Amino acid sequence: MPSAQHGDGPPLYGWFYLVEGLATFVGLILFRLATARAAVLPRSAGYLMAVAGVLGLPVFIFTVSQVVALVPQIFGFLAVAWMAVALFSENL
Repeated sequence: MPSAQHGDGPPLYGWFYLVEGLATFVGLILFRLATARAAVLPRSAGYLMAVAGVLGLPVFIFTVSQVVALVPQIFGFLAVAWMAVALFSENL
């Protein structure tokens, strides 16, 4: 039987997802810093999103408990909610 039917996948398949995930994290952190520097939305919310991305990187690479994995998600959610409130209010 081909190895794909056993769930092994092609060689280097895991490396592709590792590199793709790391590139996504770096890109999102740069996007968040650009959001903070542009000052269209609150700068602090952009920096909070960048902190959430930096804290999410070890969660992506290492095995951590579910409670620790929630910390960057909570920071990211709070930053997005902060930006949403700023967009719907007139006080940017």
